[in-house]
Amino acid sequence: MLDEQYAPVASRLRGSRNLNKALAGLNSAARLLLAASIPDRPVAHHLANPAQYSTSAQSL
Repeated sequence: MLDEQYAPVASRLRGSRNLNKALAGLNSAARLLLAASIPDRPVAHHLANPAQYSTSAQSL
């Protein structure tokens, strides 16, 4: 009976963890974009010339 009562709480906690993971991913992406906006950083060159740095099977 207690398990049924607290199941919605457990579900919300799992959702909260997933949200935290998603926000951490967005934070990482924002940091990458910020680094790319600084011209002397190698990542800016990588984003400006993606074909040169491609790792897909087509480029091999």
